[in-house]
Amino acid sequence: ESHISIHTWPESHYSAIDIFTCGRNMRPYLASQFLIEQLESKNHLLKTINRDYPISIEHELRRTV
Repeated sequence: ESHISIHTWPESHYSAIDIFTCGRNMRPYLASQFLIEQLESKNHLLKTINRDYPISIEHELRRTV
């Protein structure tokens, strides 16, 4: 399922956050903007990686409501 993980290196004043979403109605960009603002990030880099799912599981995906 969807999850967020935060990896920290306090000695370097650095963290990396992964936002992994499942389904078509998720909004990871909003989650990233929230975290950037709340953590008061002065420098950040946002990378988006779209993953294609196997066609064999298409019938199992949740539909957008």
